[in-house]
Amino acid sequence: GFIFSSIVNFLIFIIATLFLCLWLKVKELSVSFSALYSLSALASIVDILVLPIERLSAWLELPILLGLNAILFIYSLTIIISAISRSTNTSKGFALSGILLAFLLISIVSAVMHLLGIGMGILPPPEPFVVNP
Repeated sequence: GFIFSSIVNFLIFIIATLFLCLWLKVKELSVSFSALYSLSALASIVDILVLPIERLSAWLELPILLGLNAILFIYSLTIIISAISRSTNTSKGFALSGILLAFLLISIVSAVMHLLGIGMGILPPPEPFVVNP
């Protein structure tokens, strides 16, 4: 499961970078894949802060844990938007819209890949979600 998920995450990062390269061509900007890949990787290094937050999950209540993850997500999104808009000299709105479209694309790809992993028996099926009244 871990190896499959790691491969899927790597492919998703590549797909998102390729999409952003195509998105920047809308503004007739030619940015190389390697430059955009490196920029995205460096800008997303802040996501490593998820590790200490997850280590605290045993001691934190769920709303606090979700709040910390939301703050980290927004901070990470702000960094990648600023990095892309400054390096390509485009507006932050254009960078945001490209990132949101890339996020939609990788969400679909991730869901399909994980369904394939479950179908092939590589990943365990999700446990049913039950709400106790």
